[in-house]
Amino acid sequence: METATHVPTGRYPDWVQGHRGAKAVAPENTIDGFEWTIEHGVPSVELDVRLSADGELVCVHDETLLAYGGPDRAVREMTAADITAAELTGGTRVPTLEAVLDLAVGTLGLNIEVKNDPREASFDSARAAAVAVATLLDARAAEGTDDDIVAVSSFDADSVATFLDRTEGPRGVAALLTPPARSTRRVLADADALGVTAVHPHHSSLQSARSVGRLLDHGLVVRTWTVNSRRLAERLLRYGVSTIVTDDPRRIATPEPADR
Repeated sequence: METATHVPTGRYPDWVQGHRGAKAVAPENTIDGFEWTIEHGVPSVELDVRLSADGELVCVHDETLLAYGGPDRAVREMTAADITAAELTGGTRVPTLEAVLDLAVGTLGLNIEVKNDPREASFDSARAAAVAVATLLDARAAEGTDDDIVAVSSFDADSVATFLDRTEGPRGVAALLTPPARSTRRVLADADALGVTAVHPHHSSLQSARSVGRLLDHGLVVRTWTVNSRRLAERLLRYGVSTIVTDDPRRIATPEPADR
């Protein structure tokens, strides 16, 4: 296994988390994007995973590769070889989760979002992906690989529950994503029902210190998405949010120079 040898030019605050790598400055969910975050000292990133037809975890947000210049076929119906071989816009390719984990060891924290496909009513592939994530992370831990897993998250509560049921690792990494404008009372109820200790509400749910405090008072870690305004980021930090997901870390924070 090879790990990244990039030397960061600086270091962003620990609360900064790149969205799909750093999608405003590099192609989303690609090795190029993750390398950019490592080189620029972004402490962690969010990335999306889906399961291929042959059971491999691949890093892709959409249900198909069409938006990236690839075929209009469901990722879950393609083999990992076909997915990773597809040349996308700009010459990029979809990486496997394992390749990203190898790149990130010792350099980058990962928030792994298990995607669900609205066209698949049962969400079976999302739950199978949650099992695969748990299995892969557990196997790597058993081999002594020190992956920095910030979170394993999903909008699908059953996928989070599936991960919790199958993982042998720290349960605290499981997190529930919630959609825009969901009340913090509902977020809290959903988290309690699931038994997670971290939630990822959209920033539109966090309108006041009181709303964030409601979550913090119940011992929840609060990470929010997707914020591209420094003023909004600063306000959310004052409220007690621990992590802010952003398309462009440069827009919400200033890195400290790297030690020489």
